[in-house]
Amino acid sequence: MKLTTLFLTTLTATALAACGGNSGGVQRTEADAARKAKADPADSTLYVKLTSVRGDSLVATDQHSDAEVVLSVIEANRGGQVFGNLVSDDTYALTTVAGQRTVQTAINLSQLEGMWLLADKSGNGIRLEADGAASIVGTLADVTLRSWRILNGRLMLSYIKNDGSDYEETEEVVRLVKLSADALSMSFHNQHFDFYRDK
Repeated sequence: MKLTTLFLTTLTATALAACGGNSGGVQRTEADAARKAKADPADSTLYVKLTSVRGDSLVATDQHSDAEVVLSVIEANRGGQVFGNLVSDDTYALTTVAGQRTVQTAINLSQLEGMWLLADKSGNGIRLEADGAASIVGTLADVTLRSWRILNGRLMLSYIKNDGSDYEETEEVVRLVKLSADALSMSFHNQHFDFYRDK
């Protein structure tokens, strides 16, 4: 009898593991997490870890080469293209003017990643994982998010439609409006969204 019970328990555990053991959550694939890690030859984004801010200059470490870089952030500030606070030890995605040390856009990835809930207190929102996976919390824009990445200084979200009319994954540019440690405003899928940080 004990042997039969042990066999049935093992069989049940194996079946649950094969199904992913996930009660309704999004199933991640290796491709989802690999999107962010995969280099795009057309992408000019520079990933840095900020060391310090000296006036209008950023001192940072290039995460690809480990070299120290000093970049001017005057133009990006003037054009409203700095998204997030300039905080030492945070990671940033930057674009620069070709052949110059001038920042065009800066996105604080350390602040962008994580859980964001809609300001309307509906409980709906988004989660942006460090590995490039993205997901919807509740419902939002009638889509299912799959992944996110930065391409040439722009936030990109990939998704499939919720209504089942098209299972082809679509990638769309997000227009960032504001980013801080506790607020995110953006336009996506022809809608504007204001989020607050879920702490």
